[in-house]
Amino acid sequence: MTIEDRMKDSEPFEVQCFSCKYYLKYNICIAFPEGIPDEILANDFDHKKPYFKNGKRGDNNILYEKA
Repeated sequence: MTIEDRMKDSEPFEVQCFSCKYYLKYNICIAFPEGIPDEILANDFDHKKPYFKNGKRGDNNILYEKA
């Protein structure tokens, strides 16, 4: 599910990134300086776990931590 789909859903949700101490602005953070993946923004992936893309760790070895 994309972030756009999640926003259309009638159930309100909180994007995990917005309460993380590594979040900077405009969907960018220290873990994802080129942009936070849609599956994390849509809460389809819990970033308290390592995020892998194409078989490699894709989050600069940084996990969600409450701000």
